[in-house]
Amino acid sequence: MTRDFLKKYISFIKSQKPPELTDDTLGYTANLYALLRKKASNFDQNKISQPVTVRTLETMIRLATAHAKLRFSKQVEISDVDVALGLLKQAIFQEHLDKKQEVQEHD
Repeated sequence: MTRDFLKKYISFIKSQKPPELTDDTLGYTANLYALLRKKASNFDQNKISQPVTVRTLETMIRLATAHAKLRFSKQVEISDVDVALGLLKQAIFQEHLDKKQEVQEHD
């Protein structure tokens, strides 16, 4: 990919209507946020880079929406929320999850 292509791609994505959140996706996001808060409360507070607050939930929604946008999707899907959660876990808990671990944690 060239730099010019990426500039055009990002410009085009920004010009599109933002993807919509469905009720299912919002419910899923809320459940993951609750689990994230629970994990943070049980985690060593000296190893957490930032507290888990309502702003974290907003960030999760923004990241999921951005991921859906990059896929040219008209709706934010659960897979977009999973990507956002992975990014947040890396940022907050300094942990990297592979797909198998991520699925096991949600079950």
